[in-house]
Amino acid sequence: MNNRSILIACLAALGLAVAGWAQADGKIAFISDREGHGDVWIMNGDGSDPVNLTQGRHCTTPAWSPDGTKIAYIYL
Repeated sequence: MNNRSILIACLAALGLAVAGWAQADGKIAFISDREGHGDVWIMNGDGSDPVNLTQGRHCTTPAWSPDGTKIAYIYL
């Protein structure tokens, strides 16, 4: 099992929905409700530097663009 598989398994165990990896820079986009609602977050592949991109929104299903520069998501 590679490090990405382990990290994704750990995120899933924490209740975080993982969208996937941006191939360009190795970042992960995921949904977290750590602030009481589903927000889109990104972080480095090693789990460092989490950033909330959608503060206060109810979002789901983030997906990276093919070039890894944009994230699409559904806003509920």
